[in-house]
Amino acid sequence: MGQRLSEETDDKEIDVAELQEWYKKFVVECPSGTLFKHEFKSFFGVTDNQEAADYIENMFRAFDKNGDNTIDFLEYVAALNLVLRGKLEHKLKWTFKMYDKDGSGCIDKTELREIVESIYRMKKACHGELDEECHLLTPDQVVDRIFELVDENGDGELSLDEFVDGARRDKWVMKMLQMDGSKSVVISPCLKEVCVMAKTVSKLNYVKGDLFSSTNSLAHCISMDCKMGAGIAVAFKKTFGGVDELLAQKKQPGDCAVLKRGDRFVYYLKVDRITQHSSR
Repeated sequence: MGQRLSEETDDKEIDVAELQEWYKKFVVECPSGTLFKHEFKSFFGVTDNQEAADYIENMFRAFDKNGDNTIDFLEYVAALNLVLRGKLEHKLKWTFKMYDKDGSGCIDKTELREIVESIYRMKKACHGELDEECHLLTPDQVVDRIFELVDENGDGELSLDEFVDGARRDKWVMKMLQMDGSKSVVISPCLKEVCVMAKTVSKLNYVKGDLFSSTNSLAHCISMDCKMGAGIAVAFKKTFGGVDELLAQKKQPGDCAVLKRGDRFVYYLKVDRITQHSSR
């Protein structure tokens, strides 16, 4: 595992203490030792949102390296470390695997269209409206344009190399595939764009951008119940996934809302930008 992780994470090793913390969090959420698809969906708060669920299923498949329809701890660590620390090239390869639904090693127009349509549906479901780019172009037009920019040999399929090279050199492609090249993170459309600091007794970890499984319960809360009003972010009015005490509620964007999870973990949420409105 160490060799595999070091290949994909810019030579930044995981220290033993951090690995132990990840294991503690994993066994709390998954006492059986494996993470099933329905549990993975619940972490992201998409069990009742079919549009988001389709996207998360693709993400689950990319995490599940051995294809047994579960995520064990080694797969969890490898994927989490890649998402949080990996080089852009490796993240793009991981995203390619997520989009290559049939595992053929190439993405055809049908597969890409399904992804783009899923992204469109999620944007509409999460935001209530599509951004200007989505209004101007249909999913078919987006797919055709991506292939024009990326499909170098014109065979109607995107190879891994074409996908990676094309996404790296074209910001528009990066944006339409829900990837942010400037931040070097993979974007999950239905999660908030925030900064999160997960503070334990001995260590302070920064997670910038997307909320992945390092803060599963927290991500669940954010995706389920966050709304903007009069310039004030009101977050975590409900209780999900073991977060049982709200220490601060109304904060200006950029401030921190403090949550206590039992006696073990304290999370500080720094609201960078709220992009999703929810009436739940």
